[in-house]
Amino acid sequence: MEEYIQALRKQLKGFSSEEQAAVIEEICSHIESGEEDTRMGKNPEQRRKKLMKELGTPEQLGKALK
Repeated sequence: MEEYIQALRKQLKGFSSEEQAAVIEEICSHIESGEEDTRMGKNPEQRRKKLMKELGTPEQLGKALK
């Protein structure tokens, strides 16, 4: 997950540091909630895969946020 967040940070270079921090915090919160949500899958690996599919790649997410 850390690799995903680092790649996302690179996509947010045009954002202010405050905006970057807010986006990263929100995404991390979303990921943490999803990993604990049993409706997302039976085990943590299934949940993480579903989350990554929902979020898209860091490049896709960064582009959508711009």
